[in-house]
Amino acid sequence: MSRSVSQVAFRWDGGTPTSVMQRVHARWLISVGALVASVGFLWQSAAGAGGHYVSVIFGPAVLISLAVACSTHR
Repeated sequence: MSRSVSQVAFRWDGGTPTSVMQRVHARWLISVGALVASVGFLWQSAAGAGGHYVSVIFGPAVLISLAVACSTHR
C-alpha cells in the first residue's frame, strides 16, 4: 500500500487534536483559533525586510497553522 508523505504526516484520527475536539465545544475551538490566527497575521504584518527567518516567517506560520488546526472541526 503506497501512501504519500502528507497522508502519513497529517494523520489526525485517534490523536490528540481529535480528543481535544471531543472534549471542548466547537465554538471555543473556533474562537481560540481565530484569536491565534489574528495574532499570527499581526506578527507577520509587522515583519521587516531584514529580519531573521524564525522571527519573520517561521513563528507566524506556526501560529497560523495552530489556528487552522484549532478551527478545523469535523
